[in-house]
Amino acid sequence: MSGKNKITEGWNETSLIKVKKSSEEYPEMPFPDDALETENWYEVSETFQDMKLKYGKNMSDFIRGTELDEGETIEDIEIEKE
Repeated sequence: MSGKNKITEGWNETSLIKVKKSSEEYPEMPFPDDALETENWYEVSETFQDMKLKYGKNMSDFIRGTELDEGETIEDIEIEKE
């Protein structure tokens, strides 16, 4: 599957690096590693929608494009932990 559409738009190498770093910091969050590896963008999208409902939108926003402020780290991203 290749090409950009509404689901794949915004995914780039930087996003993938952010997913890897974020999943190491927050192993309890269900990052879609397998779906990303196989470019199953629908599963990726569904997983991030579920994450927004369960943990809030800050992590998804960070991965999809929001940059951290100067001096902030991934640990500073506010997530709603259950």
